[in-house]
Amino acid sequence: CLAIVTLVATAVGILVSFPIYLRGVSVLSAVSFASIVISMMINMIGVAAQNSPDYSLPQGASPYFSLYPPATSSAKNILASTTTIIFAYAGHLVFFEFIHAMRRPREFFKALALAQTFAISS
Repeated sequence: CLAIVTLVATAVGILVSFPIYLRGVSVLSAVSFASIVISMMINMIGVAAQNSPDYSLPQGASPYFSLYPPATSSAKNILASTTTIIFAYAGHLVFFEFIHAMRRPREFFKALALAQTFAISS
């Protein structure tokens, strides 16, 4: 029941938060986001499910698949590794919409340079 309520609340929040002038692009970005997450999950599950006899397990490692991250992982590392994959492909579709919506479109390239500098340095 909690999962259904969470899913419905998320869907309503996403639909309400999209601005009108980005509606067409937001659908594309939602589909893009979903396809990236689905392909990431398929990859992670496929890699974890393969048991190759050529490799031996480290001392104390379990040969069984686990959905949980290793105990040595922190929440910061888990979130950073997941969002790196998602954010790598997130904003490129809306560049032209942002330029169109800006009061001074010539400022876009300065904002883009600053955003990319921040993304690369962090």
